Amino acid sequence: MDGEEGQTFIQVAEKATQSAKFADLNVPVSGLYLLAAPSTPAEVIDAVAERTEQGERVSLDEVKQMIASLKS
Repeated sequence: MDGEEGQTFIQVAEKATQSAKFADLNVPVSGLYLLAAPSTPAEVIDAVAERTEQGERVSLDEVKQMIASLKS
């Protein structure tokens, strides 16, 4: 594991301990990495959480699109 990958893993772990909502997301691991990034708007995490609470699985592409739409 390189330094950047290790840091990303730590960010995911920290988010999961800070928010039970984050720990229960039905998202691929790559999506969790994106959601854990400090630059990801909280609105994206909330939107993904809302969808997964309804039983949906949110794909990596959907996570990318949601982040891009709020950053643009």
